[in-house]
Amino acid sequence: MSTLQSENFTFSQIIKSKAQVCAIEGLSGCAKTEVYLQRIHALYEEGIPYSQMLNIAGSRYKIKSNTIRFKQKWSEEEKYPSFITLYSFCYQLIKKYNAQHDIETWKAYKDLGSIVMRLVKKHFNLDLSFEECECIMSKIALSKTSMMSEKEIQAIRIPNIDIDFAYLFKQYEKEKERLKIYDFEDLLVHAFQLLSTTSLASLCSNIQYIHVDDAQELPFLAHLILHRLVNNEKQLHLFYDEHQQLSLRHAADLQPLQALESTYASVERFELKTNYRNAPAILSLAESFYFHKDMEETQEIEKDVCFYKGFQTETELYAYAEEKAKASQGKCLFLARNKEMLLPLMDLFVKNEINFQCPSIKYFFKYSFITDMMHFFDLLTDPRNLLAFEAISSKLNIKCSEKTYQSIAEQLSQNDDFDVYQAIMNANVKAEIKNGIRKYIENFRMIQNASSLAMFQFVLQKLEYRRFLIQENISLSHPAMVAFQALCERYTDPKDVTTCLRTLASATYPDTARIILDSIDTCEIEECSEVYVMDMQQSLFPLTEEDTERKRLYLAMMKAQDHLEFLFAKRVGNTRLRPSSFLLELFKKPEKENVAPQNVERQAPALPRRGRKIMHESLGEGTILKLDNHLATIRFANHNERTLNLTFCLNNGLAKLL
Repeated sequence: MSTLQSENFTFSQIIKSKAQVCAIEGLSGCAKTEVYLQRIHALYEEGIPYSQMLNIAGSRYKIKSNTIRFKQKWSEEEKYPSFITLYSFCYQLIKKYNAQHDIETWKAYKDLGSIVMRLVKKHFNLDLSFEECECIMSKIALSKTSMMSEKEIQAIRIPNIDIDFAYLFKQYEKEKERLKIYDFEDLLVHAFQLLSTTSLASLCSNIQYIHVDDAQELPFLAHLILHRLVNNEKQLHLFYDEHQQLSLRHAADLQPLQALESTYASVERFELKTNYRNAPAILSLAESFYFHKDMEETQEIEKDVCFYKGFQTETELYAYAEEKAKASQGKCLFLARNKEMLLPLMDLFVKNEINFQCPSIKYFFKYSFITDMMHFFDLLTDPRNLLAFEAISSKLNIKCSEKTYQSIAEQLSQNDDFDVYQAIMNANVKAEIKNGIRKYIENFRMIQNASSLAMFQFVLQKLEYRRFLIQENISLSHPAMVAFQALCERYTDPKDVTTCLRTLASATYPDTARIILDSIDTCEIEECSEVYVMDMQQSLFPLTEEDTERKRLYLAMMKAQDHLEFLFAKRVGNTRLRPSSFLLELFKKPEKENVAPQNVERQAPALPRRGRKIMHESLGEGTILKLDNHLATIRFANHNERTLNLTFCLNNGLAKLL
């Protein structure tokens, strides 16, 4: 039986399976989603109405994608199934129950990171980075979806963040209750409680067939909910790839998938192995990297399919990316390890009117050091900007009261020639504030017309902002800082840098363009003809644990159908960057055969003794007076004594022995 016939037979078995639970595992590109959709269509053709099917998708993008693919495959159908995330389904159950019992339903939000940041600042006086906030949110999700006891929650520690997690958890729950909002984990908790205490028939009596795509992303509590729904009478199909589980934000758990036989009476398992998506060279490279397989001899790296390019500067890298975007014919994906690294590319595409789709960049301004830099630029280019001064005064160790700011504002309004610094000197403020500003005043005025990079360096060094970065454990190679420096390099006028960032933050990006910009962590695009991994620097790959970073890069590679490139820059602004060690591994040069050196002894010429005559090319005839290893003191015919490297002269024909 051919591979294709074998696969088609397996597809048919999956689609027609009558087992209580059917678990389908397969790597990226092995047609899991295709079988998922075919199963739904086959049931409909058997007379099962779509209303009896619960089709779980992993995200809103997958909902849209599955709907489009289903319509394209079976376009003659006037009716088509609905797809929904498990969180939305749980929310529907909650709203239905609340409507029946006249209970208010709170709003639900996927991301409440801003609340966590605010609470950590309020209770622990700490400014969280985006990554630190994600880590805390993942622990909150784990606490709820693993149904932890209070004692277990008290035992949780956040690496490198000095907070009391149990106390923060309680404050977080109180704040949500005060605001009357749910996070996504609350939806699972409340839905499970309803399914445990309420008649299933009153909530979802019509569901008979459940299909779950991307089941590897389900947390433990989600599996308990599915078990309640199946209830020994319904069929459950789970499609998953454990190697695609990356985001820890919602506490995904693989263990329930691995232990299905202990939970359900009847389980059928299938494994899909054939890749239908990627060019053979891309597939071979990705699998050799992630699974540590040897590259197949027939699938050597094709230089027109997979390769990497290094650039001297970020400017050259982004110009190359722009060129590729213009030349591409199909769907083209530019991936970054961190979203912020996309900012300079977004700006370039906007300037050159290249349509693209991209996630929101408002998260960029959650980094306090980026907003600080923007406020510094605002103040240094406009010394009357009191709001900018107020925003960064604490970074200059200057603490002003509201009354002080009012006094400074009065001076500015009364004297058009005053800048903030002169207004402080003339205002009725404390001497320590005047002394604090006097320390910087002339430097402030000297830097006003400097270039963006010069102003950036000035803030770091002269205003001692680098000290703050070190305290916060933020390096100049932090992706947000690299992106900011790249924009400084592009725009010599500091005002243009801040204008650019604010323009990008307020813009909207259509989700229909064929050019796509996204981060590896958040990208939900399944496949693209061309993929460019933008920032293969050592500071970004690997950024965290090597195994996790290896998975990230593998998933990025598997999104490329026909063409894959890795790009990196050696320098941005004044910061030097190193290529990722992953690149060296991916494109390692074959080792040369060890050839035993020929055992040929070279006899070093014996040095002459004292008194020997030599003839030098330019100095003439001479007599060796003294020898010290290779150095010789020689008296020539005109009685001048010279010290020469006699061995060098003899070997290179500059002198000969007589």
